[in-house]
Amino acid sequence: AFTWVTAVAAGTRWVDGYGVAADSKDRIYVIGYGDDIPPYTVNGAGVTPLKDYLASFVVRLDSSGKVEWSAAMDGLGQDLVLDKQGNIRFVGLMGNNAQYGSKSFTGNGGGNDIVVGKLNTSHPGCGNGTLDLGEMCDGSNLGGLTCSGLKLDGDKPTCAATCAGFSTAACELVVTAGGSSFDRFHDIVRDKAGNLYVAGIFNKSATFGTKTLVSKGSYDVVVAKYSSSGALVWTTTLGGTSVDIAN
Repeated sequence: AFTWVTAVAAGTRWVDGYGVAADSKDRIYVIGYGDDIPPYTVNGAGVTPLKDYLASFVVRLDSSGKVEWSAAMDGLGQDLVLDKQGNIRFVGLMGNNAQYGSKSFTGNGGGNDIVVGKLNTSHPGCGNGTLDLGEMCDGSNLGGLTCSGLKLDGDKPTCAATCAGFSTAACELVVTAGGSSFDRFHDIVRDKAGNLYVAGIFNKSATFGTKTLVSKGSYDVVVAKYSSSGALVWTTTLGGTSVDIAN
């Protein structure tokens, strides 16, 4: 039997949640995206991209299913996992131009490139409204807040009124990879040491760090390991001359 059901996103076409994780306090984190014609709505507010033609959302719910905060970012968020500090590590894809926090990223001309990122969740949510997730990429605090009646206690915000609008997800780390075709990561897990393992697809040739991979036919599977700081440790490819996909 269902304990609870919560609707957090809606659109005129479709909006899907693709990744879900839970923390030690039984709070639920969901990442997903809508179709490529924003805006759609999450937690009652419109989601639009900054520079990309694609827009994703991240939502945290408490153990009873109540939305604690929600935030938007460019690209298509495919999956997430929590690190030991409780920060969100996510994977997905971006278009030819995207912005994460205050930093802009340019793709390799293939339409879609791989994204591996980290979102800081150290700042609390804000009732039924939305709150920026934490440190901006350039180190400035609390960029993109849309709360009204916000009070600051040091660097910790508390809300005296319900937040309005939808804020931009801040980031501490974004790493991109890919080539001139369609590339994306679908899944992410971490080990006890904090290393990240990701799986996805690439087509033709794609560059990961300083290494260029070449597919054997159409789409091939790529599995990669990243350190907790985002450094590429190794990559492995799987597949044959047809279409191979890791989901």
